[in-house]
Amino acid sequence: MNRSASFRAFSLVELLLVVAIIGILLVLTVPSLTNVSRSMSLSRSGQSLADAIVLAQQQAATLNRRASVRLIKLPDEAGNVAYRGVQPWIVKDDAGTLAPLSRVISFSSGIVITAEPSLSPILQSPPSTNGTMPVSGKTRDYVSFTVLANGGLENVTSTNSFLTLVHENDSAKSASARPANFFTVNINPVTGEVSTFQP
Repeated sequence: MNRSASFRAFSLVELLLVVAIIGILLVLTVPSLTNVSRSMSLSRSGQSLADAIVLAQQQAATLNRRASVRLIKLPDEAGNVAYRGVQPWIVKDDAGTLAPLSRVISFSSGIVITAEPSLSPILQSPPSTNGTMPVSGKTRDYVSFTVLANGGLENVTSTNSFLTLVHENDSAKSASARPANFFTVNINPVTGEVSTFQP
């Protein structure tokens, strides 16, 4: 049996070179992956908001009643309160009794509806109204707007009926300027058509 065959192994220099190349590739790709992840969480949250508005419109049209959409202030892990949730409601009887159409839908971590008037004018009064409600055993503030049976919005005097979702850190950087990454949900105040826009 011939055991003279030689086996070639990697040298320490070759292993260090491979590790260095992998490190460089990670440095180049991680920021891109982070941006993609942030953009996806913003899209998911924006679509959840749009879906809640459409659900309120559908139920209002089906039952020929008014509905409302509540934008709820919820805390993050650090206790910072912002508009981080949404819940559609329906007026279920002639006495004006409200009933929720779904559970409270929380946005992805770090995603908020900016309260800046130029970016979310629908939060201003009118058409919105303020209130409080229990969420997970705590009293939370909310702003709501009313959806009519035809899908339009009540008390809207202009075409500025949109909401803008942003990453909370981006919102803090620029008060009135739109950040590079945002998600806008627009509601046609007359027809009720919901459209979305994300750069």
